[in-house]
Amino acid sequence: MDPDALRLRLADAAADTPLESLERSGDHPAAVLVPLIEAPGSRAPAGGDTGRRRWYLLLIRRTEALAIHGGEIAFPGGRVEPGEDSLAAALRETEEELAVTAADVTILGRLPDVETRVSRYRITPWVGVVAGAVRQRMRPQPAEVAGVLEIALDEIADPACRREQRFIRGPAMILSPAYDVGGVTVWGATARIVSELLDRLPAEVHRGPAAIR
Repeated sequence: MDPDALRLRLADAAADTPLESLERSGDHPAAVLVPLIEAPGSRAPAGGDTGRRRWYLLLIRRTEALAIHGGEIAFPGGRVEPGEDSLAAALRETEEELAVTAADVTILGRLPDVETRVSRYRITPWVGVVAGAVRQRMRPQPAEVAGVLEIALDEIADPACRREQRFIRGPAMILSPAYDVGGVTVWGATARIVSELLDRLPAEVHRGPAAIR
């Protein structure tokens, strides 16, 4: 994957978004970081690195103790505080949850806002490349983060991983994407953000790992 190509695709999408909607607040404005990291993708039989590198999405599993969205798989993020813009909120929350600082992240652009249908959050996702060295010094905040997941982009982009999940909300039937990948299910608002990201990824990612070495 070429980060510069993704940056251009995100910029083109932003240019097509009405200006008045860019920072429009829902009931509870929130922001997340959609972290991408390049890392070794496999190991040789003897335990050595094959030299092939892959791009991964970093996600977190929220602790069960959290009152809202406890136990769910999500991107690092949270509420936008008064006087704070969405990017500052996404970076602040990422540092609080994973000890990944703003200096560790190169922001590529933003995705369309996504709303949660029960908790009424309006989430602004920011896509950023995280420095590879961060993997060794990430420190999940134990009160909020039960674990960190690395999901290969080419795997979650495989159409076989995606399905449509049905929700009943009052009288309405709602369809939303879900991804079964790496032994976990990504669903809800996080899956909708993933879907928006995959729509903007260069075509080689959708062709599998051999194409993104």
